[in-house]
Amino acid sequence: MPSLLDGLLVDAVIATISHHIWFRQYEPTSWGLIFMTTSTITLPVVYYTRPFLGSIVAAFLLTNAVYFGALLTSIVAYRLSPFHPLWNVPGPTLCKVSKVWMMWIAYKGGLHRYCKEAHDVYGPVVRIGPNEISIIDKDLFPAILGPNGMPKGPVWDSRRIVTSRDYKNHKSFHAVRNLKVHAEFRKPWNKAFSKGPMKDYQEILLGRATDLVKRLEKRCGEGKEGTIEDMARWLNLFAFDFMGEMVFSETFNVMDKPDVSGAWEIFERGLIFPSIAQHIPWIAPLTHLFPSFAKDSKDFHIFAAAQARARAKFSSESLQRDLFYHLLNFTEHEPDVSPLPFIMSNSVLAIAAGADTAATGLGSAVFYLLANPRWLDKVNEELDTLCGELRLLRGDIPPFEKLASLQVLNAVINESLRLLPPFLTQLQRAPATRSGGKQLGSLFVPEGTAVQVPPYAVHRSSTYFSPSPNEFRPQRWLFEHQEEAFDRGAFIPFSMGPANCVGRQLAMDEMRVVVALLARNFEMEFEEGYDVRRWEWEMADRFLAVKGVLPVRLRRKTE
Repeated sequence: MPSLLDGLLVDAVIATISHHIWFRQYEPTSWGLIFMTTSTITLPVVYYTRPFLGSIVAAFLLTNAVYFGALLTSIVAYRLSPFHPLWNVPGPTLCKVSKVWMMWIAYKGGLHRYCKEAHDVYGPVVRIGPNEISIIDKDLFPAILGPNGMPKGPVWDSRRIVTSRDYKNHKSFHAVRNLKVHAEFRKPWNKAFSKGPMKDYQEILLGRATDLVKRLEKRCGEGKEGTIEDMARWLNLFAFDFMGEMVFSETFNVMDKPDVSGAWEIFERGLIFPSIAQHIPWIAPLTHLFPSFAKDSKDFHIFAAAQARARAKFSSESLQRDLFYHLLNFTEHEPDVSPLPFIMSNSVLAIAAGADTAATGLGSAVFYLLANPRWLDKVNEELDTLCGELRLLRGDIPPFEKLASLQVLNAVINESLRLLPPFLTQLQRAPATRSGGKQLGSLFVPEGTAVQVPPYAVHRSSTYFSPSPNEFRPQRWLFEHQEEAFDRGAFIPFSMGPANCVGRQLAMDEMRVVVALLARNFEMEFEEGYDVRRWEWEMADRFLAVKGVLPVRLRRKTE
């Protein structure tokens, strides 16, 4: 005699089957699919159980409760079972079950620390998701990030600005997951950061760096002390001003109004939602129900779009040879076609990469120098020697090529980037679609598996940087010092391979110039009572690094 239990058992079997058909390998990506499952596939069971419960609503609710309970049980059991292709990869149990746990870690901003701790416990290859692994084994980097590596991973689906059908017209490349298409779109960017255009950007950089010093001088006056409540914010605003002029020929002048400008805050807040949604992309379609969740991210895109429109108005006769001037010159396009789509699709990348990477390195370099004043003294000695040889006044800036040759200055910057790289975790790749998978040494990575290389964890591995991998030791980079372990091949602050940071050389120039000017023009120390543990702990991983407060006391140096 048929019973209610029979119907519910059938419901559970349907859930198990649907798991193996739809959810066996991938996280859910479509609420439409889930709705179809509940409203269509379970409909016969709802019809069967209705007479036992006396109500179609009660039958629907019970049937779906059993369905989802059985579905989740089947998913969890499979992901923890020897039948899963990543069964042999160690990692935290919660990570193996669902990316929801990583979403929570990302929400708190501590993803970089969590990944490092996971590698400390489980080794160089760690499972950090149902279908995601994290790798800090340097020998595997070429097969992941190198020319013959893998395309960008699914994390970029939540960061894509244009769809695949737009590639031909928009030529945006930062979220492209096809290696050949990426290489094609990367070409004009490589040319836009070649030797000739770099001179144009360096000229803008010198002007903005000088402006920074002048504004800081006003805060203290010659021979007097002044407190900078947040030096990190000033460096952020400087980087934002430089980016605006270098990318859009736009003088934002946010350094002139540091207490009221909201441009940088829009940028940083706009990073939060994507950094969370990248772990569970199926929540993105629901944001229209809770628009406040994604408001900051939308505001940032509105800001970027406004800059793109303004820049497109004078594209043919640029006020100066900025980034888009060079990109448009190096990009094939039909005459009399508006450059707006191209500028629009690349504006988010230009703002994020142009404003944040160097600002993170600058903030960290200043922090570590103040926390280790003997190294600040060494930087000053090296700069004084160079400037003396060149007969430069205190406010003068040595040539870029001379700064690039300074061993101590570069050691300080490199060590700062080692401890706190601009990209803390998300260098993610995945086997190409329809490739079947990728062999990484003795590990086979099946298609549908994301592979992350977290620079923060790599840089703090004792395998590559020892002794004291968590401590600031610029002597690692000086040839006269012999370290227990020092491997430049594991130093990847700007990624590596064909998808590395195209503006890394300009970022290094920016850090050298600003650190040199600050050291030459000011005596610097932390504001009294500042806890030096705060800088690293307050650093939040939002794909890019979001920095905490850095209070500094300045005194203007005199000749």
